[in-house]
Amino acid sequence: MSRLSRNIIAIAVALLFMAGILFYGITRHSSSMVSDNTIGNTAGNLTAGGLFSEAGGKVYFANPYDENCLYSMDPDGTNIKKLCNLSAAYINAGGDLVFFYGARVGTSKGLGSVAGKPGIFSVRSDGSHLSQLTSNIPMSMFLVGNNIYYKHAGADAITFDVFDLKKKESTELLPHPISAYSYDRGKLYYGGETGERFLYTFDTGLRVEEAIWQGDVWAPVYYAGYVYYLDVQNNYRICRYSPEYNQIEVLTNDRADFFNIFGNVIFYQKSSQTSPALKKMALDGTENMVVAEGTYNMVSLTSEYAYFTEFGHTTPLYRTPTYGYPNVTEFTEARDAALEAIRPGK
Repeated sequence: MSRLSRNIIAIAVALLFMAGILFYGITRHSSSMVSDNTIGNTAGNLTAGGLFSEAGGKVYFANPYDENCLYSMDPDGTNIKKLCNLSAAYINAGGDLVFFYGARVGTSKGLGSVAGKPGIFSVRSDGSHLSQLTSNIPMSMFLVGNNIYYKHAGADAITFDVFDLKKKESTELLPHPISAYSYDRGKLYYGGETGERFLYTFDTGLRVEEAIWQGDVWAPVYYAGYVYYLDVQNNYRICRYSPEYNQIEVLTNDRADFFNIFGNVIFYQKSSQTSPALKKMALDGTENMVVAEGTYNMVSLTSEYAYFTEFGHTTPLYRTPTYGYPNVTEFTEARDAALEAIRPGK
């Protein structure tokens, strides 16, 4: 073999080696950082728009003081950092990646084609490797392992789809819309949206939908063996249903606009013309107490704080400890971080 031939072979081997390293790096960042047992967010947080998500010792949130751009912080509200110039919703965190519905905002600069269209995005937890996965518009979004299940607002219909992070492609699962935010042992739990309000499951392996209980449920959440839900027929009180024992428990007779569960507490908005209030209680309905008088929404729960705003307003953003006695304060740290991030020259 001539010296020239040996040099050509050596160069070809080197190029193949470098291509392999590059391919490994791309696939590692895009898929293997999300483990199969990853759950991207809690059902209650996603029902509230997915504005907060906690994973790996960090809280990722849409900062209302900066056009809902994606930020991160420690669970105690310190070390706040802006991750990108995209407004965020349906935030799901898995491994070292954050997935969200992103849309360009007025302050976006230097993003080029990445932020040209809204859609589903991913970004590293340090704000690097921002990438658009699809320009499909999600009306709901839930990360389970390496799959993002989402309600897809298509041109002709609203369907239920899945985006496979490994294959980097979307597939329609159901020809009708569902909002699935609860998962347990291979099944998604949700309520009917296009007719009766039964409790359904969707088997993610077999890809089969099944009505498992003919209750009249709204915003059901499967949690620790129970399905928590708003009882439509009985003035939207909060109940829980045991699929194992086929039993219903009434947790409060308050009419509720919504509820959110984290750990061993439930936050909910009491709907009343005379005495509306944000309230909290234990999972069995005991220890019911007022958090703040008035009407609130977008209640998101993390391991240390509950975050919420007044109904009809995006700011101020309030917080109170998730556990223990309520102590409501404005989350001024988020406001200060936004002012610093958007000041001229940044």
